[in-house]
Amino acid sequence: MSTRVKTTPIGIDLGTTYSCVAAWFDQHNRIEILPNEQGNKITPSYVACDHTGVLVGEGAKNQITRNPTNTVYDVKLMIGSRFSDAILQKDIQSWPFKVIEGSTNKSIIVLEHMGENKEFSPEEISSAAIAYGLDKLGDPYHPQQKNILVFDLGGGTFDVSLLTISRDGTISVKAVGGDTHLGGEDFDMAMSINADEAVAFGAAVLAANISGNGNKAIKDMILLDVTPLSLGINLNGGYIDVLIPRNKPIPTMKERVYVTVSDNQVSLTVYVYQGECDEVKDNIFLDKFTLYGVPPAPAGQEKMKVCFSIDANGILDVSAELVSTGNKRSIVIAGSGNVSKDDIEKMLKKVEL
Repeated sequence: MSTRVKTTPIGIDLGTTYSCVAAWFDQHNRIEILPNEQGNKITPSYVACDHTGVLVGEGAKNQITRNPTNTVYDVKLMIGSRFSDAILQKDIQSWPFKVIEGSTNKSIIVLEHMGENKEFSPEEISSAAIAYGLDKLGDPYHPQQKNILVFDLGGGTFDVSLLTISRDGTISVKAVGGDTHLGGEDFDMAMSINADEAVAFGAAVLAANISGNGNKAIKDMILLDVTPLSLGINLNGGYIDVLIPRNKPIPTMKERVYVTVSDNQVSLTVYVYQGECDEVKDNIFLDKFTLYGVPPAPAGQEKMKVCFSIDANGILDVSAELVSTGNKRSIVIAGSGNVSKDDIEKMLKKVEL
């Protein structure tokens, strides 16, 4: 006899300066913010090690003056950034705790714990700010579609999301942007929800939706994401040919036909790039593959159909097929949507220049 385990969906906002946790409670039919041990609904994003063990939140922050090298904060600034990043290097110089380079150019935090040096990787659980839509879906005067601009100015980062919320519970992300080094007190210009609690609230809503918990509004909710940067290929000439533009709603698919560029060409190599610059050298290289077995023919005669397909989880499938023979190859790129905010900002600044 199987027993179903009762679960409680939770949402966590791990902010640069403060963090917050929310949960969905069936018995209350609502999201609730969970207080910490001190009874506060937001907790300083500080972690420390001392002779007593590990301290978190207020306890860690309050002892920083006497234990600076073993107290970690601003860890969110390391998430998604390469260790060699110039801005991150300036931050590292200003922090009293030690940060070293780990594998694949990632940052590693070094703390002394129980007389030994311990290495830690910065991690973050985050969620889109979708809390606004939940309260508004039950409003009988809510229009069929409504555009919402959400500002989240945190202690160290600034995020902006443009959403379209429809009456049927579909939340479409139209565009995202922000600045990883612009901060201040959290504020919000639209939500009826406490701004300090909004991200955790939204994360708990998403967790409830994914796990099948919650009321009808939560279960019927659909979140549609967008591509953070343009995706395209370079066959020759050093320039990117964009197939899927930035901020394109996903899932999506795009096909385009290319031809051989030289006589008796026997293969075609597809280089996949991500970015907003014209020249591929200024964009992010993702992967490549070669399609062999091209029949000998004059330049421009043999055709290759290239297809970019992104599913709802952001997984990119790139395929190439010879029109004349049906010969086909493909690759799957799982990390095309995981580009860091710093990379997006740098790419957009290059375009502006």
